[in-house]
Amino acid sequence: MHNIFADDTRAAADPGVGGPEPGGLSDRQRAFLKLFGALVVVSLLALRVGNLWNLAWEARGIGRGVVERLTAGATIDLAVLVPFGLVTAWLLLFAFDQTKKLQRWLAVVAYLLLLVWLVVIENRWRAEVAWLKFWYAPLVGAFVGIVTGVAPQFLRDEHGREFPAAALGLFVTASALCVVAFLDVHLFAVERVPAQDDTYLPSPLSPVGIVIDVFSTVGFVALFGWFLLYSDYRQIAVLSTSQALGLGVMAGLLDHTQQQYDGTSVRMGTTLAKAKGPIGSGQPPDDVAAGSDAHFAFKYIPQNTPRWSYVSATPLEIGDLHPATINRISDRSAQPGRLQRFVLFVADTFFPSRVKQGLTSDTGLLADIVLDADALLFVMSIEDFDGYRTGIDPTLGALSPPDDFDRFVELCEALGDSRRRIIVVADAEAVLGLSQAQTIASDEFAGFVAGQLLDVGDEYTVVPVSWSATDDDDDRLVVGIENLRRELDR
Repeated sequence: MHNIFADDTRAAADPGVGGPEPGGLSDRQRAFLKLFGALVVVSLLALRVGNLWNLAWEARGIGRGVVERLTAGATIDLAVLVPFGLVTAWLLLFAFDQTKKLQRWLAVVAYLLLLVWLVVIENRWRAEVAWLKFWYAPLVGAFVGIVTGVAPQFLRDEHGREFPAAALGLFVTASALCVVAFLDVHLFAVERVPAQDDTYLPSPLSPVGIVIDVFSTVGFVALFGWFLLYSDYRQIAVLSTSQALGLGVMAGLLDHTQQQYDGTSVRMGTTLAKAKGPIGSGQPPDDVAAGSDAHFAFKYIPQNTPRWSYVSATPLEIGDLHPATINRISDRSAQPGRLQRFVLFVADTFFPSRVKQGLTSDTGLLADIVLDADALLFVMSIEDFDGYRTGIDPTLGALSPPDDFDRFVELCEALGDSRRRIIVVADAEAVLGLSQAQTIASDEFAGFVAGQLLDVGDEYTVVPVSWSATDDDDDRLVVGIENLRRELDR
C-alpha cells in the first residue's frame, strides 16, 4: 500500500554509479537521522503533553466524563488495562511492518522506556490498578488491536506484511488524547486546574503557559504522526513500449536480488519465475506477459544495510496513457496539503480495493498508479527505435527514439520534478559497438545512450540492459540489471 501521508525513504546505495558522494550520507542515513531527531523532539514535547493529561484528569472535563461513562457499572481499571493491551498489540504489528523498518525499533524502545518511566520512576498504575484481578482486560484489548490492525489488509485483498491501520490507530489514539487534554485543561475544566509552581515551564494557567501548550500539542501531533506513518519502500510505475519488456525487467531485477541480496518475492512471484525462461534464451517474456496484468512486489537486503528494501511495481504499456490521461495526471500532480494527504491515507487504508476503484473510477486507475509512484521507470528496446532494421548493423545517425519515448517525456514534464525518472534501454548490445565503451554496464555506455541516442539531460537516469549474457557479468539473467537495482536503492 502506498503511504501518501509522508515522504518515502531510499535504501543505501552501493559505492559507484548512483552512490552517495564520498564522505556524504545516503538518503537512508539521512532519513534515519530525521526520524531519530523527530523522536527526540516528540519525547521532549511528551513531558509537557503528559503533564496536560494529568491536569485534564483532575479538571474532570470531557475526557474523564467519557471514561467514567464507558466504565460505569464496572471498574475504572479497565480504562487503563484495555487501552494498554490495544496499544501494545498495535505496536507489535508496527514492529513487524516491513515498510516501517527504519523507525519500528525506535518506537519499541521508546514505548518500553515510557512504561519504565510511568511504572517504575513515577510509580503509577502499580498500586492503583488491579493487574492480576483483571488479567483478561489487556488480552481483550490486544485481541481488538490485532483484529483492527490486520483486518483492513484482508478487506483490501492485500496479504503482505504491512499494517498501516496499526500505525494509524497509534497516531489517532495519541492525537485524540493530546487534543482532548488540551481542551479539558483550557476550555472544559469542571474543577479548577491547580497552579504548578514546582515545574520548570510556566503553569498552564498563565498566558505564556497557554502558548506553550498550543505549540506542544500541535508539535507533538504533527511529529508523532510523521514518525509513525513514514514508510520505507519504493512504489514504481513501470511504463514500457510492451508489457513483456516491463515484466522482463522486473523478473531480471528479482533474479538479481535473489542471487546477490537474499531477495524474496512478495506478490506474483510465480509469474516472475515463469518469465525467467524466455529471458534465459535471450528474449523478452512475450507469452508470459500476454496473460499477466498484475502488480508485482519483492524485497531484498541491499548492501551496507541490514534492513529489507521493499519494491512495489505495476507494469503498464505507455500506449495506454492517452493524452486525456496525461492531462488528468498533470492536473492532479500538485502535491496535496498535509491534511489532504492524511485523509487520502485513511481512505487508502480502510477502503477495500473494489470499493476504492468504484469511488475513484472518474480519475482513472492508470492515473492513480502513476501519481502514487515514487519513481517512473520507462522500458524500451533498441528495436523500438525509428530506423532500426533487424539483421542490419545500426548506425548512429539512422536511429531516433520512438514516439512512445516522447510520450514518456511529456508525462514526466506533466509531473514536474517530484518523481525520479529512470529509462531502461533493452537489447543494448546492438549499439555497444557504436560507442567507445567496453561493457553494457559501464557508466561510459550509459552516458553514450543518454546523450547520443536519447538526447536527455541529468534529470533522467539511463540504464542499458541486455537479455543476452554477452557481458562480463554472465551470471546475471539480465546484463546491466545491477545498475537499475542501484538506482532504485538511492
